[in-house]
Amino acid sequence: MADKSFARDVQSNYQIIRSRYRASTGDLEGIEKYSKRTVKVTKQHNEDCKRLLRLMGVPTIEAPCEAEAQCAALCKSDKVFAVASENMDTLTFRVPRFLHHLMDPSSKKISVMEFDVSKVLEELRLTMDQFIDLCTLSGCDYCDNIKGRAIREA
Repeated sequence: MADKSFARDVQSNYQIIRSRYRASTGDLEGIEKYSKRTVKVTKQHNEDCKRLLRLMGVPTIEAPCEAEAQCAALCKSDKVFAVASENMDTLTFRVPRFLHHLMDPSSKKISVMEFDVSKVLEELRLTMDQFIDLCTLSGCDYCDNIKGRAIREA
């Protein structure tokens, strides 16, 4: 019963945001962006998803800290082919192969991008430590970027 009310709340919030935002701007992409912010995922939702995956025979892993770090470790040990994320910070965990835009809706018509970190470092002529410093200067999940400085100036 709680799942139905959750779905109704999400749909209701989506409709409210869509009508208000569209009335003021007409920007459908903005509507999608802001509607995603209305969903509140609870611990129960996570448990339900893990249970469903296990019932389907899909193994699940709970990361002890950063999910990206856990995924990078799985990729480095060849337990998975690549790490898929929308978070480019994932590259700083030394993940060998990284997939970006895998989860984008097909309506966006954005191709999945595959990065081989060793090739990225080679092309940039940077060490991994220098790359991490560059990423930190550019802004990351843990600190803001340097105000007034673009990536090419940092």
